[in-house]
Amino acid sequence: MFCPDCGTKSIRRNKFCSECGAALQHVKRAPGKPVKPRVEWPKVVMGVAAFSIVVMLFYNSTKDKITPSAATQVQAPIPTQLTVEAITARFDCFCGQCEHTLTECTCEHENGAKEVKAFIAQKILEDHHEPHIVEMVRDKYGKKDGE
Repeated sequence: MFCPDCGTKSIRRNKFCSECGAALQHVKRAPGKPVKPRVEWPKVVMGVAAFSIVVMLFYNSTKDKITPSAATQVQAPIPTQLTVEAITARFDCFCGQCEHTLTECTCEHENGAKEVKAFIAQKILEDHHEPHIVEMVRDKYGKKDGE
């Protein structure tokens, strides 16, 4: 026998449903036509909510991790030293006391290689593009191009 309210199967001798407490009617049913159990919407809603929370927690815990496939799609940044060297290759040392290119020079004179390289590195950290940095070097230290 099934409860007419919630669809729970009950023992024949029970007068009330053990699940919802509804009165049971002892009516014989036609064979082959079972009672369709009633859907308990609060339980369904709670189940969907719990599943959604688990999915959100999993997503938040994995979104910052780089997967091998994602790592192949992301371009690695150009190391600062290579960019500094690429820019310094365009100039001779600005100190006026040595005959080196800015790339190979390590002098500490005023407007020397160390000062200019530090200026270039700072502009790279500030996210300036290479042509703009070259222009800033020329404006600050002069137009001593090695080309």
